[in-house]
Amino acid sequence: MISDNDKISNYQLNIFVILTIIEIGMAALPAILVKEVKSDAWILSIITGLVNIPFLYIVSKAAQKTSTQGFVGCLKSLFGKAAGTILAIPVLVYFLFMVGLESRLFGETVKMYFLQRTPIEFIVMPIIIEAVFLAKGGIEVIGRFFEAVFFPIVLINVLLILIAIPKNDFTNLLPVFSADIKEYFSAIIAGSNSFFGYELLLIISPYIKEPKKMFKTSTKALLIVTGFYTIAVILNLGKFGVEETKSLMFPVIALAKAIDVPGSIFERAEGILMAVWVLHVFTTMAMITYLYSVVGAEIIGHKGIKHIATLYIPVVYLFGLLGDNVAQVFKNINMVGATLGIYTVIILPLLILIASYIKNKGGSKG
Repeated sequence: MISDNDKISNYQLNIFVILTIIEIGMAALPAILVKEVKSDAWILSIITGLVNIPFLYIVSKAAQKTSTQGFVGCLKSLFGKAAGTILAIPVLVYFLFMVGLESRLFGETVKMYFLQRTPIEFIVMPIIIEAVFLAKGGIEVIGRFFEAVFFPIVLINVLLILIAIPKNDFTNLLPVFSADIKEYFSAIIAGSNSFFGYELLLIISPYIKEPKKMFKTSTKALLIVTGFYTIAVILNLGKFGVEETKSLMFPVIALAKAIDVPGSIFERAEGILMAVWVLHVFTTMAMITYLYSVVGAEIIGHKGIKHIATLYIPVVYLFGLLGDNVAQVFKNINMVGATLGIYTVIILPLLILIASYIKNKGGSKG
């Protein structure tokens, strides 16, 4: 039985969803969308966010089924012990991959802009260990940390947006609706990875005080993220135009480097953005570390997550070293998102709802 002290409020859930979704992909999203649909990228950012709402609804409904027995416990109850365990393993692997790939992309970015001579291994390993350290504190500690950093993150992001607006040429957003319908679908698929993260509901539902309000709360969070991503795309297009945005690996960071602050209050805006961005990456990694720890513990029937979080550090590290360069890392992220990500966000929640419906119908007949 989980005590009320270990449960999170709707406000904390809102923060959890926002800070888990907004991660390292934020820095590259404008280039990803612009490559697909050019000046319509900002429209596709909105559409992609809205397209994710039905999937969020499915995840929320499935999460209500896992709120009493836990994620793996629910799968075992619906499909049997062996089949339930098998269905849970891809989710565990998905979370392990995502933490590893996030850490690698973080390391590559820091190395590119700040620590050119530092081996990538010495950048990746510390943030993995720090994420594990926070995750081992449990959901309550994570909730308090997220609340503490949320306001500074919002404040600094808003300030940077306001500073970036004046010298933008918003005619770069034209023409509107110039892309082909096939390109729209391609852009939605390419950009969807940056909106994943709400699958955390499947795992943390037992710790939510009001599970029935999960969808409403999480939808608000998803819309906030969509708005934030859309503003980032608009500012990048306004500053660099289509062709230059396409050529940038991390347009958001390039935008911060190009910001000219009146009065020279500070000279390097990208330093401030990187500080906030590190928090975005760290919060995402810490939450996903907690998720794989819970799933891993439930699979083997272990009561605590502290040992599980530490046990998987070598696995996460090895996943983080996959790929020879940044382009290959992005390919790996897209591949994991298109396979294990879709399984976790769409296929498995649908299976839970279908099996639950069949079981309830059979029980009522009996």
